[in-house]
Amino acid sequence: MGIKEKFPTEETLRLYINEHASLYTSEIFAQIGYLEKDYKKAVKNQILGIGLIVIGSITFPLLEYLSSVIEAIFALAIGFYLIFQGLKIMGNSAEVIANFNNKLNELAFNKVFKIFSVSGIRDVPAEAIDPSSTVYKINKISSLFSRLNLSSNNNKVSAEQVTNLLNQSELITEARNKIDVDDTFSLTLDEKELVVSELDVKNETGSGKNRHVKNIFHGYLFAMKLEKQLEGKTFVSAESDKSGFGDKSFFGSSKGMEETILEWNEFEEKLHVMTSHPVEARYILTTNFMSDLYNWWKDRKQKIRLSFIGSSLYILYPDTKIRLNRTVSKITEEEIVEYLESISVPLLNVLYLVDDVK
Repeated sequence: MGIKEKFPTEETLRLYINEHASLYTSEIFAQIGYLEKDYKKAVKNQILGIGLIVIGSITFPLLEYLSSVIEAIFALAIGFYLIFQGLKIMGNSAEVIANFNNKLNELAFNKVFKIFSVSGIRDVPAEAIDPSSTVYKINKISSLFSRLNLSSNNNKVSAEQVTNLLNQSELITEARNKIDVDDTFSLTLDEKELVVSELDVKNETGSGKNRHVKNIFHGYLFAMKLEKQLEGKTFVSAESDKSGFGDKSFFGSSKGMEETILEWNEFEEKLHVMTSHPVEARYILTTNFMSDLYNWWKDRKQKIRLSFIGSSLYILYPDTKIRLNRTVSKITEEEIVEYLESISVPLLNVLYLVDDVK
């Protein structure tokens, strides 16, 4: 049974997950329930650690009001001690929290793979990186990244490679200097392989009071290898979303791009297509592909972006519900269902599209 037959709508998927909620929760609790007590304690300790750091930092502005050097030294000592203890508590807590989240994610993603009856591999999550910084490596699916024209180092997949994948997609071409890469996983569906990464993209400028953070993207990056090499580039976006990618490239203006009318009125009202090869674009954007894309898109305000470049399809799907570096606060049916839905619902719509690609 195919994905569309098993789950013809998002609602059928949600109903399926809710029907199996008790089973999923009991299985997850049986495997990692012993970690929950320490996890909850670590979360509370992190709040305590932040409080100590804040209190310790407050002592520094007060120094100018102290009347003697001894008082100032004493205040500094207290401030540094509180900050040190706060950082120590947060460091110890972070390890416990990361361990719980990693083990829960391993179970949660495996359940999502089984829900869709697909073969999947999940990687160890990466850390926030600057594209020019030392790379934190993640494991397992380097072969897929190699097929997506990304180099592999010692059979490891790195957060830098995910960043390179984003660069290749040309779906975010405005200035950006901080990318947080969390879970990355791959799926095999009817011999089609799909790589998925959770991303948060920002651009930070200035420092101190002049520090400015621009939130550019928070959601999923999907990439799939196509069966043939494309001659041109094709971009699809919301009708209101026409800059910051593709034809206004971070790597320089792409020449030869033009708007393409696909002669499907409903599609044209919602979606904007730019291509350097109109004939090829009409071949790629089949009626089934356009229909599934339109049905996914029509009731949403997110600026979903797609590109067909080289021999790959890329999809950038913003989603405020994805949880970078966190999972659930406790193992309950309600939280497990909500978390599984946050992973599986966006994936369902992309699997529809993957099934339509020639």
